[in-house]
Amino acid sequence: MIIYCAFNIISNKAYVGYTREPLFVRRNAHLKSANDESQYHFHKAIRKYGAHTFIWITLQCCSSIEQLKHYEQEWIRELGSFANG
Repeated sequence: MIIYCAFNIISNKAYVGYTREPLFVRRNAHLKSANDESQYHFHKAIRKYGAHTFIWITLQCCSSIEQLKHYEQEWIRELGSFANG
């Protein structure tokens, strides 16, 4: 279980999320949703800038869902991704 960040190198905005899957599986799910015309802001950004403009990194590993939810919020605050993402 991980908390991850998708950072756009053009807009300098970041999306923070968590998953119980490997990062490449979650990344592919986001890309599929973007291609399927999802209206989430993050998926619109993938369509606007292109998938190749995002850097995907693991921020933290967690051992429980509670930790994932807690630390996701911490990372969102730390990176300012709610206001700038």
